Order: sequence, then C-alpha cells, then structure tokens
Amino acid sequence: AGFSNAARFASILPNFIKGINGVVSCAAAVGNLEILSAKNPFYFIGIVGREDYNFTDMLETRKVLDKLKFPNQLLLFDSGNQWPENGYLVEAFRMLTLASMAKGETEKEIKKVNTFYNELLTKANTLFSEKKPLMAEHLLSEMIRVHAPWMELDSLKDIRKQLRKTSSFKAAKRSQNAVLLKESFTKEDYIYFLEEDIMTYNYNNLGWWTYQMEELSKLVKSENVYEKQMARRLRGYANALIEDTIDVIASDDKVVDMDALTLLYMLKTITAPKNYEYYLNIISNSSKIEDYGTALFYLEELLKNGYTDKDELYAVQNTALFRIMPEFNALVEKYLNQARYDVMEE
Repeated sequence: AGFSNAARFASILPNFIKGINGVVSCAAAVGNLEILSAKNPFYFIGIVGREDYNFTDMLETRKVLDKLKFPNQLLLFDSGNQWPENGYLVEAFRMLTLASMAKGETEKEIKKVNTFYNELLTKANTLFSEKKPLMAEHLLSEMIRVHAPWMELDSLKDIRKQLRKTSSFKAAKRSQNAVLLKESFTKEDYIYFLEEDIMTYNYNNLGWWTYQMEELSKLVKSENVYEKQMARRLRGYANALIEDTIDVIASDDKVVDMDALTLLYMLKTITAPKNYEYYLNIISNSSKIEDYGTALFYLEELLKNGYTDKDELYAVQNTALFRIMPEFNALVEKYLNQARYDVMEE
C-alpha cells in the first residue's frame, strides 16, 4: 500500500515478489500496466479524490484491470491529491478481508459480511440524499462486486437500476461526461504547448499559460460541481506535468539546460504562485548570468505573494552582487519593512 509515487511502486511489486495478494493505492493508478499478467492477478483497490488529477487515470486503469480479470475496486471521495480519511482505508481492508474469506483463506464470518453490506448501503443512501447520484451509483456498483460471492443481490441491482433512471443521475452523468471530454482535450494542449515552449525557449507563451490558469480559477467558482472538480484536476495536472519535466531536465547526465529550467520555473510561478521555491530558483539563475531585470521582477512577485523569510532570501545562491544592489534592498524594505543593507538615495 502507499500514496502517490509510493502507491505506484506498491502496484508493481506483486509482479516481481511472490506472496503479495493485494495492493491499496491512494491517489495513483497502477505504476505500469504493460507488465500486468492475467496469469498473476492481485486484488487492486484504488482510492482517489474526484478533484485529484489522478482521477481520470484511475478510471482508465479500472477498465484495463477489468479486461485482464483482475479483482479491483475504486473508492471515491470529494477532495484533491491527499490521503483519504481513515474510513476509506477501513473500507479497503474490509474488502480485502471479504475476498480472503471468499477464497477460504480466512475464517468466514457472515455477521461481518452483513454488517459491512448494511454500512455501505446506508452510505449510498446518504450520498443520494446529499444530491450526489454519481457517487451513490458508483458505491452500489462496488457493493455488487464485493458482495457477489456472499448473497443474492437482485434487490441491490434493482436499486442501482432505479437510480440510473432518475433525472438527477442522467443529468449528472451527461455533465460529467462532457467535462471529462473537455478535460482530455485540455490536457493534450498542455502537453503539446509545454513541449513546444521548452524546445523553442518560448517565453512569449507565458501569457497563454497565465490565461489558462485564470480560466481555471473562474471555473473553480462555477455552480457546476463537475466543472469545479475538472478545474482543480487540471491545475494539479499542469503542476505535475511541469514538475516531471523539471526532473527530467535537471537529471540530464551531460549538460543541464539552464534556460529550459528557468522557463519551467517561470511556469511554476504561474501554475503554483504560492510555491516560493521556484521564484528563488529564477532569482538565482538570473543573477548568475547577471540578468538583474528578470531577478528584480521575480523578487517583487515573490514578495507580493506573501514570502517573508528574509534570512533565506539573503542566502540565495549566486546573488552576492544582486542582494547589495539598491533596487534589491528597496524591494525588501517595501515589503518586509527592513532591508539588511541601507538603501542609498541620491
């Protein structure tokens, strides 16, 4: 089991280490679908927030696992890229326990099976009463998968069938499908333009990225819950895409492309304006090549966004000359009240 990258690692271990019968993966799809084999199945339980950029990947992973006949479940909650509440982990391990009982590997306890069934059914009813028909229908589908070896489920299937016929479910399904299609196209745009921008050092396209993030900020305020979720997923996806590209370029064994890195750091100040690390990296890189205009611009943007660690600021690598400049200290004086060096006025 694991979260994010640790979960991806956990999901490939059963392919190489015998005796691992199940994986609980939080906020991550299977690490490598190509190495999965129907001859060596394991129980995969994914847990993901509907605002997490991994949400769509985990939906696709489920389809692949179903084709390979891997037993699997997908638990959903309303949040982003974070650990789920303990209750979801409890559900995951109960599902593993029921599977183990069904195989005869663990002592069968019918009372536990029935208790779990009733708890999930109550949860599904609550979700529907909270006007979350897609979540309710999804949970009913998971219940059918989990409890199929234990009881007749005709009544539960009828409940799910009736839910699917409701106008609220149909409207929600149409809305989510439209959003997922738009999200897919937008992600392709992000990939294409990021590759083009890095190859051509296209600083002029920073405005396009700024516009994209502004549009996502508007969608976060939308009355359509599925648009809100998509906006948060896309921002998370953009950040993850840029971070992965930074890792690839920074790990080049030959020559690290500092211009490309600086451009990526600039993009990060747009997609994650409160992540101060990237402003500091730009200031360092720009100072190293004596591009003090760029360094000053990002210094002020950094301070505007609430940065207050003066000691760290005065210790940024490559800024020995930059930080004794009057312009540098004037900005520190303006936003942090007191500069380390005096600001001389003529």
